[in-house]
Amino acid sequence: MIQAPYIYIDLYDDLEGHYKFGYDIGVNYKYWIKKSFDNDFELQQMKNFVNNNPIGDNIFNNLVNESTKLFPFYTMEIKGIANGANIPFKLMLINQLREELSQWIYDDENKIGHCTTIYSFKKNKISLLAHNDDWTNNYRKLAYCIIATVYKPNSNKIKYKFITWTYPGNLPGCDLNINSYGIAYTCNSLFPKKYNDYGVGLAWISRNMLRSKSIKELINKASNNRVSTALSYNIGNIHTSKLYNLEVNTGGEKLLKVIKNTYFHANMFRNINTEEYDYKPSIDSLNYWKKNKPFYINKIRKCLSNPIIFRNNNNNDKIYTEITGIFDFINKKLSLWAGTLPASHKPSVVLSIDKYNFGDILSNNDNISFRIIK
Repeated sequence: MIQAPYIYIDLYDDLEGHYKFGYDIGVNYKYWIKKSFDNDFELQQMKNFVNNNPIGDNIFNNLVNESTKLFPFYTMEIKGIANGANIPFKLMLINQLREELSQWIYDDENKIGHCTTIYSFKKNKISLLAHNDDWTNNYRKLAYCIIATVYKPNSNKIKYKFITWTYPGNLPGCDLNINSYGIAYTCNSLFPKKYNDYGVGLAWISRNMLRSKSIKELINKASNNRVSTALSYNIGNIHTSKLYNLEVNTGGEKLLKVIKNTYFHANMFRNINTEEYDYKPSIDSLNYWKKNKPFYINKIRKCLSNPIIFRNNNNNDKIYTEITGIFDFINKKLSLWAGTLPASHKPSVVLSIDKYNFGDILSNNDNISFRIIK
C-alpha cells in the first residue's frame, strides 16, 4: 500500500480560503479518504444511526447547526474536503462527530477509548509530551500530516503556522497538533455518564484551538460552554517548556493540572470528579505506568510500545495505535512513528517545532513523500 504523504499547504483566513484549504486536502488525499471510509465499520454504524433513527437525525442536526453557527469557516473546510474527495457532504459531517455519536451508538459496556499520553518534566532539562493515538480501524498507511501556513486574507502576510497529524477526512486539530505560537496539544477520549444531544462538536472546538496564541486562550477555546461531551487535552508550551493536562467535561466544566514530574492520562477522568463509564484498557495501562513511571525518553518509548498501551487489535478489541508522537520542547522537535513500535524503530519522520524553522524536516527515515500545495 502507498504510504500517505505529508503536505505543506497554504490557508488564507477567510471563508473562501478555508473552503479551498479543505478542498486541497480532499483532492490530495482522495485515495486515502475513500479507502478508509470504505472499510470503516464505526462510520457505517454512525451513518445508519443518523439516517435511520429519528433520535440520531435530531442529534446530528442539532450538533451540525450549532457548530456551523459558531464556526462557519470550519464547516466550509469540511465541505471543501468532501467536494475535493468526492464524498457526500453529510457523510463527511458525520465523520466529524465521532466523539459525540460514539456516546450514543455504543452501549455502556462497549465504549471504545482512544489514545494514551505520558508526560515527563524536569525544569530546564526535560519537557516531553509523548502520545499514542488510537482509532477503531487500521489507518497506519492512510492517515497523514499537514503543515499549514495561515495568511491574512488577500495578503502575503503570514499570521501563523501549524502542524497537525490527523485521520482521513477529519478536520485538523483533533490528534497531534502544534502551532508556531509554541502551543501544542493532543487529545484523549472520555466517557462521562452525562452528555448532551445538542451543542458544538469537539472537532470544531479542537480545530479552533489551533489558533491559540497562549495557554490561557487555548483553555478558553477548549472549555466552551456548548461542548456536548468530554475530552482530555494534553498541552505543552515550547517557550516555557511547561506541561499541562486539561480535562473538559460536558458543558465546558474544566480543570487544569500543571505537570511537574511524570504523569499519565488515557480515557478516564483523573482530576474532575465526575460519573463515568469505566474503561478497562485505561485502568490496565494506568496501572502499568504506575509500576514503571518512565522519566527519560527511551523508557517512555518502551512504555508506549508495551502491548498494554500500544494497541494492535489486542484480544479483538478493534483498536489500533495509528501513530506515536513525542514533542520534545527542550530540543524543539516532534518525532513521529507511523504505526511502528517506538521502542525498536527510529521515528518515521522528525519535524522542527522551533519558530525559526517551524515544520522543516530534520530527518525522514521512512522516506515519506512531502508535497507542496499552493
